[in-house]
Amino acid sequence: MHKVTLYSRKDSITGTALIIWKCLQRRSELNELICWAKRKRVPHVRQHYFSYLCDEEKRLLRYCVSQPRLTVTLRYLFWIYRHLMDRPRYYVKGAAQKYRFTYLTSRI
Repeated sequence: MHKVTLYSRKDSITGTALIIWKCLQRRSELNELICWAKRKRVPHVRQHYFSYLCDEEKRLLRYCVSQPRLTVTLRYLFWIYRHLMDRPRYYVKGAAQKYRFTYLTSRI
């Protein structure tokens, strides 16, 4: 017999908010990686990161349509968060590993 669990609206909104927050973080990281690739003059890597950035933008657009208030609120909070927290001057070696093709497709 299957156990039926009911989730409240609060749990659903919290889960969606976490997903949107992660999308905003990934978008920010990808923008920084694109700037890095532009400085290092690595065009193929920059195109690779740009394609992932387009995917993140599409994902955020989907949430803008389905949860407009939540998305706008989280964008504002993320903007405040990015301006209050210091970004590391140098990233750890392998920090961009999570955007490799094999890593992204291994979780599907």
